[in-house]
Amino acid sequence: MLCAPGGSLLAGVSAAMLLDDPDAHGASSPSVKGEFAVRKLKALVVLAVGLLPASRRKNGLLNRLGHQVHPEAHIAPIVLLRVRQLRVGAKTTLGYGNVLRGLRLAEFGVETEVGPRNDFRANRAKAEDAVDPDLVGVLKIGDVVFISKKHVIDCSGGVVIGDWSGLAGRDVFIYSHSYDPQRNDRLLAPTRIGRSAMVASKTILAMGSTLPDGSILAMGGLLLPGATKPFTMYGGVPAKPLAVDIKDWKFLHRKQMTPSNTKGTGMEFPTWTDDAAIGERSAPA
Repeated sequence: MLCAPGGSLLAGVSAAMLLDDPDAHGASSPSVKGEFAVRKLKALVVLAVGLLPASRRKNGLLNRLGHQVHPEAHIAPIVLLRVRQLRVGAKTTLGYGNVLRGLRLAEFGVETEVGPRNDFRANRAKAEDAVDPDLVGVLKIGDVVFISKKHVIDCSGGVVIGDWSGLAGRDVFIYSHSYDPQRNDRLLAPTRIGRSAMVASKTILAMGSTLPDGSILAMGGLLLPGATKPFTMYGGVPAKPLAVDIKDWKFLHRKQMTPSNTKGTGMEFPTWTDDAAIGERSAPA
């Protein structure tokens, strides 16, 4: 097992998780083993750099290792495990103890706030099993997004979160893969949260679901595919509209991220010119 000095940040992460063993796939030629050795070494270096305290030097090291991190980003000690590409925008914060593993792309926009101990993960998947192969293993988070703490976000089929949105409280579960017992097969489809939408504590977004622009998923709700009406509060199991046409709610007219967080001040807030849902517009591609 690997363990961070003075803590348990890597508790449960074994060395075997860093990279597949080439022998397990019958790839025993010297050239293949050499490639695996290089990849394993790079994975260990990235893991070590991710555990460093936040600093511009840390950002620079990550850039030298092939990632794209803005010098003004603040990345606390986090676990980067088999993340092919990390992109972090200016003045974005990734809090202590976040775990990013198995991601093909993890992208965070500008002035975004990610609290501590969130789990962003992607299982190994085949593109042919996915509704959108381009989003397999992809996490895309927009600008001025607030994610509090202790959420679990499965990015196997892709997760996209629009600008000025938020995950509140704790224990939000977002899924983008599922199991089909009829076919005895795994299914993958992207799950999306629109612009200026909010997800409350202890909620679940099922694979392929969409929380439309300007909408809220109330505490304890289970969002299934099919929600299309924007500016609506959804709730219940399964989630259904509880309040409609909430355009006048102050949440949709903010000048900063939250009442206590000034990120986003001076930045353009989404404007609403029609009733199109996120599936028709506005979500990052």
